[in-house]
Amino acid sequence: MKSPDSGNRDDSPNTKEEEAEQDCSSPMVDLKVQISKDDESAQTEVEKGTLMKKSADNDSSDIIDEYMDISLFDVKCRRVPTISKMLRDRTIITEGYSIGIDQIPLQRERMTAHKGVHFTLMVAGQAGLGKTTFVNTFFGSSILPSVWNKKDHNSSQERTKSITCHTAQIEGYGTKLNLTIIDTPGFGNKLNNAFSWIPLTNFIDDQIRSYIFQEEQPDRIKLRDKRVHCCLYFIEPTNKGLSTLDVVTMKELSKRVNVIPIIAKADSLPKSHLTNFNREIRQIIDVQNIKICNFLNSNDPYYDDIFSNIPFNIIASENHVMNNRGELVLGREYKWAVIEVENPKHSDFSKLKDILINKYMADLVQSTEEYYENCRASLLKTRILKARDICFSSKPPLVDISDELKEFFKTLDYENCDNNGIKNYACYQLFNKKYIDELVLEWCQEYIHRQWEAKRRFNEIVNVEENKFQDWRKAILKRQEKFNNEINSIHKQIESLQIECHDLESRAISSRSGNEKSLGNLSAMVGKT
Repeated sequence: MKSPDSGNRDDSPNTKEEEAEQDCSSPMVDLKVQISKDDESAQTEVEKGTLMKKSADNDSSDIIDEYMDISLFDVKCRRVPTISKMLRDRTIITEGYSIGIDQIPLQRERMTAHKGVHFTLMVAGQAGLGKTTFVNTFFGSSILPSVWNKKDHNSSQERTKSITCHTAQIEGYGTKLNLTIIDTPGFGNKLNNAFSWIPLTNFIDDQIRSYIFQEEQPDRIKLRDKRVHCCLYFIEPTNKGLSTLDVVTMKELSKRVNVIPIIAKADSLPKSHLTNFNREIRQIIDVQNIKICNFLNSNDPYYDDIFSNIPFNIIASENHVMNNRGELVLGREYKWAVIEVENPKHSDFSKLKDILINKYMADLVQSTEEYYENCRASLLKTRILKARDICFSSKPPLVDISDELKEFFKTLDYENCDNNGIKNYACYQLFNKKYIDELVLEWCQEYIHRQWEAKRRFNEIVNVEENKFQDWRKAILKRQEKFNNEINSIHKQIESLQIECHDLESRAISSRSGNEKSLGNLSAMVGKT
């Protein structure tokens, strides 16, 4: 509605205020328009819930109508002019005036330094390769306990075979590093190392799923984040290339985490042998298509420091020795020389430390976040599709579900799950962590292999018993045939005897009749006499 005195726009004292309100109001909130107290009719209409405005400008009235047509989640509506659009033609008041935008990165830096950086590192490899020594040397503190520091070396609890997490907070130059080290003792120590990598991959997957379900909780303040950002895989310096266990383990780990291979105890090989060993490992990695730092772009020159230096030759030591220059350094002392840990000529320790900490730690964390988002989307879609399987499958459902909920699931859009909106949470609630854990157990490679092994053994037993049964059947049939032949021969003997008996009877009858005739003739001759 227009007020009677709306002929001149500049004469209205509230026009500018009302226009500012129109431009600054968001389309997702109710538009409030100031109305003169003198206009009792307009006040009455406002009390009834009718939006009215006094203005002589037809454009202002059109904007009001446009706001009235906008709904809360209507993404198809035409967007109205915003403040950012109006400020494009702003006028600079003071040349060179700074509002402090350049301080925002520094604010971010201070926040990161105060809260700390979370980083989770997994060290994998066979026992005796110096993983504990390397970690303690790398971070300059005794994070991992050494079995050699224990008093009783014969104790049965010296070495644990389960994956263990060690946490530590390292602070330097005002920055905190919340570090988690995943130790993998007992890896590759079995006589049969088939599926030895399963505990490692299961741990990485479990941490991803755990974080997904933690984020679904209402209270997410106490989130426990143990997602693995990087895995250092220790290679034994045997000068014989990579073992089958190393190849398979790195291939499986590289699908889930950024893997960096390192040659442990590099000082145990001569320099020429070590060079050949490095070249052979790189060839095996290329041939077996092992993805090193799979979540980083290998084609980006920014990451050349990583991909051009693998594998890293590492020497670690927690002891200080005196070098040739009279300096006390970390290293190992031999009869022929002193090997320095941080000397680039002796070891790639400093290079790896520079790559892992100084340059690319944030990249490793960010790439893991991107991988996590892909896993999260995949898991959520899997839980939704399980609802579809319940509705449209003839197999009995694995979970208890009411008919009402089943009918509700039939109304969901399974082609484009995002169209369901909040309805998807019914699927998430039904297929919860307990169900997903059971489902993951069924999908486990080791579980599937054990099922296959059990079926194979069962089939072998069945085949053996079947062969025994066939042998018994053949023996029985053979004996039956023998008995039948004996019965047939006996029948033939009986038939021949019957024939002989019949002949004898015939002869006896004929001889008897002949004798009677002879006696009759004899008696006749005697009577004539």
